[in-house]
Amino acid sequence: MTFIQGHPVNSLPARAGPFAVIVLPIVRYPRIWQANGRSIYNPFQTMETFAPVLSVFLLLFTGVLLRKLNVLQQSDGRVINSLIIYATVPALAFGIFYGQKLSWTLALVVLAGNVANIVSLLIARQVARPLRLSRPQTGAFMMAASFGNTTFMGIPVVDAAFHGDPQALVVAMMYSELAMSLPVYTLGLWLASKYGGSHASIRDVVSPRRLPAIPAMALGALLTPLAIPDAITGALERLGACTLPLAMISVGLMLSARSFEGNRGPILVAAAMKLFCMPVIMYAILTLFGVHGLARQVTLLQAGMPVSIIAGVMAARGGSDGPFVAAVTLVTTLGSVVSLPLLLTIIR
Repeated sequence: MTFIQGHPVNSLPARAGPFAVIVLPIVRYPRIWQANGRSIYNPFQTMETFAPVLSVFLLLFTGVLLRKLNVLQQSDGRVINSLIIYATVPALAFGIFYGQKLSWTLALVVLAGNVANIVSLLIARQVARPLRLSRPQTGAFMMAASFGNTTFMGIPVVDAAFHGDPQALVVAMMYSELAMSLPVYTLGLWLASKYGGSHASIRDVVSPRRLPAIPAMALGALLTPLAIPDAITGALERLGACTLPLAMISVGLMLSARSFEGNRGPILVAAAMKLFCMPVIMYAILTLFGVHGLARQVTLLQAGMPVSIIAGVMAARGGSDGPFVAAVTLVTTLGSVVSLPLLLTIIR
């Protein structure tokens, strides 16, 4: 085995001890472990991919810690959510789309996302049958297996994983609002009502007031030819930058171990479908649609997000089993600490 191949020994510190002699070459040259001319897996190499994502999850656990210390309460998450939905995300959406050239690939991403939702819902319905769930639980199972937290977690994770790449954020925002948020408020509520037996009205929840990021995206794109004063764009940029920490702290506040009760088998099955099956479904559809490159990577990462908190709200509103969705949200959010870095490693 060649340990340090092609790099001079004097590149190490002059007083390098045994630890530095072994570890520093691995950190500096992550692909230098070789045997018979072939690279061997190096755990330090994956840290370059894991670090941005893990830093986001540290903010999530900050929210958990603040709740445990009684600095903030779980109910405070609703106030933070309102601030995010009506202020920081629209500002972020406007800033992302202002000045960017949009391509037809974005339309394919949105189409692929909606097709993937339908395919996942159909598969989840078949998987739910042998589990002998009630109709409200079946509706909740289908929603939990399909609808991800692409706004509160997806956009911050994409921002960190792709180092603020504007095009990556455009794809993430388009997918989040038009292939996830809008379907949750429409298809999700209809599904919850069908299996829950209620008569919730989609008109009550689908409006620009509920989804302000969509008109903000359109406004940013339309105003691209115009020169907006720096004072305005600067203020919007600073407001939008608050999305990442506020969103992750909010998710941490909303998580509760109390939700992980009842039939744990179906909860774990739904969690596995969301974290692992949904990206596979999305991969197949993106391949069919011919979506490649950065758009493919971002969309696959968004598809692997944990269950949306809003999905649980819509499930409860439609009469389905809201606590079941909340339980899967807890499991997938904790599981995504491992699954998202692994998914990011694979798609790159």
